[in-house]
Amino acid sequence: MGGKSSNQAGWGIGLAFARSVAHGHCGQLKLLRSDEEGTVFGLDLPVDARASIARGEALGY
Repeated sequence: MGGKSSNQAGWGIGLAFARSVAHGHCGQLKLLRSDEEGTVFGLDLPVDARASIARGEALGY
């Protein structure tokens, strides 16, 4: 797991963007860890999103 930690203010759209990408590709955004060291999310995307959609696995909001 990589990533950087920053105390700088941002736009606040990173998590919303990641969720949108996950939804658009029939994937999942998961909270992996949240502790005093920070928060880690995982983005799982299917190898073939078309197959997931054909099976009716598209995620809704």
